[in-house]
Amino acid sequence: MQGNEYPVKIIDAIMGSGKTTGMFSHMREETQNDSTARFLYVSLFLSEVGDGGSGKEKPIKGRIHEELPELNFCMPKNLGQGKKENIKDLIRKGVNISTTHESFKAFDKECVQLMLDGKYTLIIDEALDCISQYEDLDIDSLELLVAGGWLQVEDDGKLLWCGNEITNKNPYYNIMRLCQTESLYKYKDNILVWEYPPLLLKELEDVYVMSYLFEGSIMCSWMKKNDISYKYVPHNVMGLRPEEEIKNVIRENLCILKSTALGVFTESYRKKGANRSIETMFSVGWYDRNCTKDGSKDEDSEATQTIRRIMESTINRTKAKSGSVFWTTYKSYKGRLAGKGYKQTPRGGIDPYVPWNKKAVNEYRDHTLALYTVNVYKRPVEINYLKERGVIFNSDLYALSEMLQWVFRGSIRQGVPMQLLVFSSRMQTLLEEWLYAE
Repeated sequence: MQGNEYPVKIIDAIMGSGKTTGMFSHMREETQNDSTARFLYVSLFLSEVGDGGSGKEKPIKGRIHEELPELNFCMPKNLGQGKKENIKDLIRKGVNISTTHESFKAFDKECVQLMLDGKYTLIIDEALDCISQYEDLDIDSLELLVAGGWLQVEDDGKLLWCGNEITNKNPYYNIMRLCQTESLYKYKDNILVWEYPPLLLKELEDVYVMSYLFEGSIMCSWMKKNDISYKYVPHNVMGLRPEEEIKNVIRENLCILKSTALGVFTESYRKKGANRSIETMFSVGWYDRNCTKDGSKDEDSEATQTIRRIMESTINRTKAKSGSVFWTTYKSYKGRLAGKGYKQTPRGGIDPYVPWNKKAVNEYRDHTLALYTVNVYKRPVEINYLKERGVIFNSDLYALSEMLQWVFRGSIRQGVPMQLLVFSSRMQTLLEEWLYAE
């Protein structure tokens, strides 16, 4: 990996170590030392960065406004042309800005240049999904645009806009904008891939990314592909809580449950066919082949019934109280797998279903039983796209990272005892190896 002049600084630390608090302190100190310091703070969540709303709505403040009022962070508003135009105005004014991942990923070349000119410090809370399959343009439409001279496909697959400028009333306006930022690629014969354009992270002097198990993120692989160098910030510099200290609390309080019924189900599946591997049980593909989707007119499959029974049985034998259970599966199977004790929102409580990729919510901190029925893999398209460009994606580290984020929604984040049933043997092995690694 080539080294650029300003390596991205990675703060890689476990949940609960105080990354956000440490970064807030860093911004406060930087401002005290240099009154011209300017920050763009990007987070997945409105609860962290707030929402400027529209011209008529009252802005909703985030954590950054509550804890750093003296830095006067501004939230972009939608004034009729989208938040991106307001962000440009805010950058021109030289104010501190807080916004979401989605807003940040929509930056165009002008936004990037304004940030470079303004010498902003960029802080990204949680690694960005910098590569994904693009599905808003089918291959037939792509070929028509190429044949008509509107698009050109470069040797590396990059799509360039060659036609005249079009307005947002044209159905291909978004395609034009993405091509202008050099972020759309043709992959194989019939797949389009979106990439975050690398210019800002390559050229900006100060960029921080706060994450955990960063090497397992798609952002890390994207940086390697684009020769964006990075370095890790020592934990003591940010005043972070030691990881081993947090792990010790988890070891003392997390009970990984065993289930005889789950063991029988897993073994019976393995024996049904020579090519059946328990390694991929409970993945998206496995669910598609074995379970009944919501909205289907078919009766529940045997696998659907078994998974539901195992969760119900676990709730019964642990004597979990109403409002203490949270669970997950893939969205398409939520309705079919919901069962007694975890189907409905308890009176005065919250929905016990938590999406498998949910991060940084605190509403479940009092929940003491977690049911984890998924086996996480990144989409093959993205993995193979990277592999053909010389980057090997760490699928196991990615899966572990996603699972830890989900598990930390529960009471374990407070050091309170929590029970966890993991359906996938692969996911349980990853968790135990991480937990008890020397």
